[in-house]
Amino acid sequence: MISLIKAKKVTNNKLFLTGKNSIYEAIKFNFKIEKIYLEKGKKLELETDIKITYLDKYEMNKLTKTNHQGYIAQISDFNYLTIEELIKTQEPIIVLDHLEDPQNFGAIIRSANSFGIKNMVFAKERSVQITDAVLKASSGGFINMKFHKASSLTTTIQKLKKAGYWVYASHLSEKTVDLKSVDFDNKSVVIIGNEHKGVNNSLIKESDLLFKIPSFGTVQSLNASAASAIIFYDLKLKIEAKRLILK
Repeated sequence: MISLIKAKKVTNNKLFLTGKNSIYEAIKFNFKIEKIYLEKGKKLELETDIKITYLDKYEMNKLTKTNHQGYIAQISDFNYLTIEELIKTQEPIIVLDHLEDPQNFGAIIRSANSFGIKNMVFAKERSVQITDAVLKASSGGFINMKFHKASSLTTTIQKLKKAGYWVYASHLSEKTVDLKSVDFDNKSVVIIGNEHKGVNNSLIKESDLLFKIPSFGTVQSLNASAASAIIFYDLKLKIEAKRLILK
């Protein structure tokens, strides 16, 4: 049964999930929700004991700057994993090199989820963090994802290499190869560079192979989220092809 409580003062230092469908998806996959806020007049059909607070539109807008459409869920901060825990999955790991745009971050999460890639690493500092805007842009893609916040991306990459992972970076240089020739497998690390600066030199030095997405028009580069979707598709396609061969 859903319990209703009167509106009371709330602070905006929490992490909020917005939108009716995103909340339904989070509950469907047992994502931990602490509280739900609804704009007066809105309804949710739920079989749960999560407390619901009704607020007016002004109060709802104070909770988050994202477009909530009258539906907000307060969620616990993510249970970030250690890099050792990600390694134990023996699955591909995406490393985001100091992204700045929440929309790009969210879109990359969404693409990764769509192609069944669950492990993602990003930096603790000088990088966009998981925020309401990122969750909104991911369109529920954050569900079932595993995240690690790294104090040092270089050190993290070195640990992954010691664990047997091969490191691939999207970068243009004389040593760059075409994406189609990259031999991805489950123990692959793919580095996605900053929107403006690309992949940091320290990470390029740690990479086993540099690749590019071929261009057939006048535009020579794609933004981070568009490029990521193409890379993730290629990665998953090659892993699945190997899996079928080994059957």
